[in-house]
Amino acid sequence: MNRRLHTDLERWLAAEAAGDAAGAEDAFGALFAALPQLAPHPGFAERVVMELREPETGRVPWLWKAALAAAVSLAGLTVGLLPLLRWIPIDLPRPGEIVSAAVRSVAWLAQWLSSGLDLWKTLARAGNAVGVAVATPEIASAMLGSAMLSVVALYTLHHLLVYERRV
Repeated sequence: MNRRLHTDLERWLAAEAAGDAAGAEDAFGALFAALPQLAPHPGFAERVVMELREPETGRVPWLWKAALAAAVSLAGLTVGLLPLLRWIPIDLPRPGEIVSAAVRSVAWLAQWLSSGLDLWKTLARAGNAVGVAVATPEIASAMLGSAMLSVVALYTLHHLLVYERRV
């Protein structure tokens, strides 16, 4: 580290520790003034712009021209027909109807979520009952015995099948 940078850093930290706001500000400014100025190499911005620039083909495909012409024509037609809207009766919903529909939709969503939660509550109750049953020593030992019997049966079946393949 540069000796001047180190001295400026120590001066700034000492002023901060002492609570001298003006001295700390001056030392901080001197510290940043002593830092080396980092800048990109010459021509960096031009190279980035040249890489990101779209290739100059000079021609716009006819499909894009047709789409643009259609969009402009439709916009012009729409603007030309706007005065005719005052003779067309438009039945807009009243604010009370909109609020009523929103309240009904929120109530429907709450009922739908409640029915989903009822299903989870039922499943949790069943899982809790199974957990309580498995926690009793009698059921746990019966399940252990059943598992051991299953292992013995699988081992025997495997040996029978291997013996059958040899014959």
